[in-house]
Amino acid sequence: MGLTVGGLGSGLDTEGMITKLMAIEAAPLTQLESKEVKAQAKISAWGTVKSAVAEFQTATQAMQSATAFNSLKGTSSDETVASVTTTSQSKAGSASIAVTQLAQAGKTMLAGTFTAGQTINTLSTASTITLQFGTITGASGPTATFTPDSSVTAKVINIRANATLEQAVEDINKAAVGVTARTVSTPAGLKVVVESLSTGGKTDMRINTGTGILNSGSNAFGVDPTSVGAVGTDLVHAQDAQYTIDDVPISSKTNTITDALSGSTITLKGVSAAGKKANLTVATDTSGVKTQLEAFVKAYNDLDTTLRSLSAYGVSPGKGQAPTGGGALSGDATIRAIQTEMRAMFNQAIPGAPKGYSSMVDIGVTFAKDGKLSLDSTKLSTALTNNPDGVRQLLMGRAQFSQSGFTAINSNSLTKSGTSTIEVTSVPTKAKLVGGAVAATFPANLTGANVLKLSIDGTPVTANLATSYGSAAAMAAGMQTAINTSLPAARQVTVAYNAGKFEITSGKTGNTSKVEVLSGTTLSPSFGLTVGSTVSGTSLAGKIGGVAALADDDSMTLIGATGSGASGLKIRVDTPTLGSRGSVSFARGFAYNLGDTLSRVLSLNGPIETRKSALNSDISRINDQVDRLNDKLVRMETTLRKQFTAMDSTVGKYNQLSTYLDSQLKALTGSSS
Repeated sequence: MGLTVGGLGSGLDTEGMITKLMAIEAAPLTQLESKEVKAQAKISAWGTVKSAVAEFQTATQAMQSATAFNSLKGTSSDETVASVTTTSQSKAGSASIAVTQLAQAGKTMLAGTFTAGQTINTLSTASTITLQFGTITGASGPTATFTPDSSVTAKVINIRANATLEQAVEDINKAAVGVTARTVSTPAGLKVVVESLSTGGKTDMRINTGTGILNSGSNAFGVDPTSVGAVGTDLVHAQDAQYTIDDVPISSKTNTITDALSGSTITLKGVSAAGKKANLTVATDTSGVKTQLEAFVKAYNDLDTTLRSLSAYGVSPGKGQAPTGGGALSGDATIRAIQTEMRAMFNQAIPGAPKGYSSMVDIGVTFAKDGKLSLDSTKLSTALTNNPDGVRQLLMGRAQFSQSGFTAINSNSLTKSGTSTIEVTSVPTKAKLVGGAVAATFPANLTGANVLKLSIDGTPVTANLATSYGSAAAMAAGMQTAINTSLPAARQVTVAYNAGKFEITSGKTGNTSKVEVLSGTTLSPSFGLTVGSTVSGTSLAGKIGGVAALADDDSMTLIGATGSGASGLKIRVDTPTLGSRGSVSFARGFAYNLGDTLSRVLSLNGPIETRKSALNSDISRINDQVDRLNDKLVRMETTLRKQFTAMDSTVGKYNQLSTYLDSQLKALTGSSS
């Protein structure tokens, strides 16, 4: 039987042989791809770590703000008597209050009884009624007296031609004279009730009718509280509030008190029980600090959970078998290093902090046995009650001054620990316009020349003075009243007469404080106040650490300049005295120290980015190896195909030779037989 080989030429399955040989040579590719997948998973895991650390950093940064410590809350031991509302200008304080009488707005009922649509103005032209505020003594009627309020001019209200009852009431309301009017239905008919919009003992009313307005008996569209027909028309008697603050008797036109607790508003709500007082307190509201610390503890524990999950070791399913179920960063030493560094921060004492407030454990922040952070709310509440400033210094840092007259307000992440000198180079002043020598004599007649136009802190003011004054002091007082009529309470001026000159002093401090006499003034130059006269106040200025600080006149604060060692350190100048004022030593608190650590962890040169960079380098090397191996496999496959082709050709020739020899052998065998 002749020699045969299956296949083309050789009869071998050369394609299958090449495929299997290439599969063996390509085995390292699978290993490299597996390494790349693991590296990519680790990069993703480090991204998760970075996000978790960033969230924890946000919670840490929240504790770097003094807002929660500067927040004040007003409380009252009896809210039915009085309440306290704080503002951004409030200061801590307390007071006792006893209320004997609430302020009331006068409410009166017109003498007449009317019907719907009844004509009130009988004229075909407009007429008027005149409203006067004042005080009713005694019950309304012939035994009562009415004393007008001399400080308020009578209000003239226009009533339209042929006005009906409803139109007349509408005209009163549209006049905007400080009252509101409405009709009330009674068994006898419609009555008109007029109520003052302001409270106080001088808000009772008398309403006189003009020509054409119904004014007789049961049809009178007015009221004289002293007339026979006025009995019972005084529905609510006007009165001032009467109360005591720390046993000092006080009366007020309103039930709102703004000058008892600095920056806060007291609202009177009811009369005190006999012999009882309500205690009013404005104190630091610590609820914000508690909320921040609770969020901080939660953020840390969330971060800890993430780190543990990603770095957990796998569990081997059996002897000799590879562990499974581990985290993407299982056993990574960098994770442990980050955890160790953060935990160490909790045990560091803050230099110079008050005794008992030097570390987080002192305010109830500790680690439990399972490694989680916990907050003892009771211990924190006690710390905040006993020494809220101690808690603030622990978290934010402590500033110590070598001289008195300063208060530390705030700092930021740029404020460095260290000592900086303080210098006050300018103290804030109020603008004081001192007029020229007064040539006029007193008593002075200002008829036709009694208008003084000013600009007070940028606000135009027209002061209409009286037409005569008996003395310079009386004119100064009248001028002050006339000017302040157009100014808010916080910016009212003071006018004085000293050394033969009038002085007008702004109520505002700083370089925006300005007093100027404007054109349009008719007041004689003989009073020393001439058009064009102007003066401005000066601002607070100073240096911290030898560098010009940012100054704020309103809050009397200096802030360390950006780039200086005291950058962001905000101090209040309680005693604005010129010159060198010693120094301030600042030690950063826990929140800033931990914030620095977290910033370093998250930085481009930090451990997270370093590990990600290393992994990216590993992936680059793996890709290079894959590329080189693929090139090698291409060359190898080409070589194998050439070799197998050559072999197949050779074997094919041998097969042909075998066939030829086989035929020759058969021929020889046949001839011999």
